[in-house]
Order: sequence, then C-alpha cells, then structure tokens
Amino acid sequence: FYREKQKLIRSIRTIEKRLRDATALADESRKQADVYKEQSEKAGMRVRNMKRREEELEEEVTQMKQRLR
Repeated sequence: FYREKQKLIRSIRTIEKRLRDATALADESRKQADVYKEQSEKAGMRVRNMKRREEELEEEVTQMKQRLR
C-alpha cells in the first residue's frame, strides 16, 4: 500500500509540474500575442497617418497645379 501511495504522489507531482509548465507556456504565449497585437495596432495607425498625409499632399499638389493655370 505504501509503495502505491508513493507512486501516486510521484505521478501527481509530475502532472502538477506539467500543468505548471503548460500554464507558464500559455501565459508567455498570451503575452507575446499581446505584444504582436500592440505592434499591429501601431503599424495600422502609422498606415492610416501616412494615408492621411498622402491625401493632404495630393490636395496640396492639386491646389498648386490650379494656381499655375
């Protein structure tokens, strides 16, 4: 009975360690996903700003062309 109990305790500890490792890995993956999401949002903002600036410059060019006529 004692040996069976020891085996079960070892098995439980092994499973608990696997669970801790899996949880830590999931947490790290979640953090990395958050970093990627933030980077994506920043890149999206930069793209929107660049498009807005492009439109502004195109408008300026159009106005300058009209002045030259």
